[in-house]
Amino acid sequence: MIAEEQPSKDKTPAWLKALGGFLASVALAFLGLLTSNYLQQKEARDAKLKLYTELMSKREESDTTIREQMLSLMMKTFLTGTNDDLEQEVLGLELLARNFHESIELSPLFRHVMKQIAESSNSLAKKTEYKDRLEAVAKDVTAKQLEVLQEPGFVVSGSIDFANLAESGSRDVICYYFPLHSEDPVPGTNCLTGNDAQAAGDATKIPENQRLIRVEVLSMDLKKKHLQLRLMSDTNENEHIEIDPTLDFFDFPMVSNVHLSHSQRFAVSLVDFDDGNAELELAYFPASHASLRDKPYFDELVHDLVPSGPAEVTKTNSH
Repeated sequence: MIAEEQPSKDKTPAWLKALGGFLASVALAFLGLLTSNYLQQKEARDAKLKLYTELMSKREESDTTIREQMLSLMMKTFLTGTNDDLEQEVLGLELLARNFHESIELSPLFRHVMKQIAESSNSLAKKTEYKDRLEAVAKDVTAKQLEVLQEPGFVVSGSIDFANLAESGSRDVICYYFPLHSEDPVPGTNCLTGNDAQAAGDATKIPENQRLIRVEVLSMDLKKKHLQLRLMSDTNENEHIEIDPTLDFFDFPMVSNVHLSHSQRFAVSLVDFDDGNAELELAYFPASHASLRDKPYFDELVHDLVPSGPAEVTKTNSH
């Protein structure tokens, strides 16, 4: 006997099936629209980024060419000049310092020209004028660099009274605890003030994730306007750095600085010097900002162009 065919048990109304098919079609169409819109936005963002990159590359190439020509012309002043061309050398050094201070070690050139001024046959008034001009441009460059370095790091001040220095033989002018890493949310702490255990600047009691930096003035030279320093950096990771540099107005923080662990650096700058005292400033900053000038502005432009920021764009040094 042949078994009878069982009737279908699907009792879904036809109108409901039709509605389900319609909704599925609408969902697929909506998903396709979202995908298309996302792809269009991504293509537009990529096109903007590509255009911006090309424009920046062309601008950098043009700027580099102009700066190379300018540098070549100004360097000829020092390579072919004589002591009789002091006006030209001072002017050339002023231009060099204002245009290339973030990328060239200009300290030897400043000191060389200062020596030429001292040995020249010019009148005392003319020598003083030249020296004042070089010191003024050096102070201006230092101030600009410290202003840039203060944003990603710290800038702290200290002063030394020459009468007190003569009595004691040496004196601490800056003693500070700084965060060991750039991302550490630790404020800088002055260890020359206060009465707690850290206030003495004891290198054996450094808090975790902090670095102790001390600046000690050993001696001074009123005629040459320079200081003999002792710079010390310590961490609780048994890192100890100690150097005894000579400091004058021509040590610029972006170029003349001390390399530290965890991609950090610090520099000490002479910002004022008279017959009675001297003013110093210490900059503590990430190594990525050494010898850089435009990087913060370049990063801001890229961030504005691509709102999603760090997740999609890797920050690039523009120098």
